[in-house]
Amino acid sequence: MKTIKIKRLWNGCASIRDYVINKAIAKNETLLVVVEGFPGCMILEPDDLMQKSFAVLNTSFKSKFGDKKYKLIDFPWKPSKTPEGLQERLKI
Repeated sequence: MKTIKIKRLWNGCASIRDYVINKAIAKNETLLVVVEGFPGCMILEPDDLMQKSFAVLNTSFKSKFGDKKYKLIDFPWKPSKTPEGLQERLKI
């Protein structure tokens, strides 16, 4: 399980870079999304990532470091019901 930390939500959605999503799909990896200042976390299974039930922004962004270009993929923020202490055990 890979942890993705984001600073804020945009219109109620967690925005994740497309190359992170593509890498997780290729590795069949689960993503744990944490938003600073929000309780809970959102777990995205590989099946969730491949369903294409999310919004992809058409705008390409350029990374501050290097020449990497990426698009943002928005997932509606739906905190998962997780056992208490999960975040502490995962050292988030």
